[in-house]
Amino acid sequence: MSLLDLPPELVQAILDHIRDDKKLLYALSITCRFLNPHANRLLYSRVRLHYHPDLFRFSRTMLDNPRLASSVRSFSGPLFHVRLSEASDPLEGWLQNIVNLRYLHLTPCPKTQFRLESLEVCYYGARSIPSKDLMQVHPDFVNISNFIFGLLEAWPLSPLAFPGLKVLRGSIYAASAVLPGRKVIRFEWDYLFKELARVPAEVISSMSDQLDKLRSLSFWANDMLPIEMFGALPNISLKSLRFLEIQKMHEQVSSLANPLVLF
Repeated sequence: MSLLDLPPELVQAILDHIRDDKKLLYALSITCRFLNPHANRLLYSRVRLHYHPDLFRFSRTMLDNPRLASSVRSFSGPLFHVRLSEASDPLEGWLQNIVNLRYLHLTPCPKTQFRLESLEVCYYGARSIPSKDLMQVHPDFVNISNFIFGLLEAWPLSPLAFPGLKVLRGSIYAASAVLPGRKVIRFEWDYLFKELARVPAEVISSMSDQLDKLRSLSFWANDMLPIEMFGALPNISLKSLRFLEIQKMHEQVSSLANPLVLF
């Protein structure tokens, strides 16, 4: 019930009750009005959308308020509407107003004009990779997650792609394409479902120099870890390694005295 719907007598009683606090309430109202822009900048600095209808409202806000859009530094959620009739060019209008974006998490990943530092691709159907244009126009990348390469699709990256990359999460084939020529210090090996059980020795050998420079290595398996794969790995020194993490390890591997001999 709004204030106008209340009986006049009750409204008058409320006003009489707060008469002595009128100045304080006025000061509070002015303070809230001045704090509103600052609060909005904090609220919109990290945006996470779960549903496509939220995208429509959010994009409209970003389009109508470029100043507020410049506060967005992290965006996680869908970029396109579900129905094609609602779809529009993502680079037309609101997306161009998010000029200070540094973290982007979406699927599928489009070509953008941002200076991103972190990219997470959440798409496991088919063997897909972000476009070459996307990889080459972001020199500030330091963290890439779920970077997927199939064995046949792996190809050497341009020296312009990810020059400052420090953290990579993806398949072993992603590592074979990304690690050479870069100073990655942390690799999170995500063993994908139905990935080849035996990793070809040449895949590991081709990046032996880069593996020697790793300081942190994590191994994650989305399926039962095939014991056969460890027998195919060549002996490679991880002389700079300081942290090793293995998740969902097959019970037969637990008897190994030194997991580093696997590499």
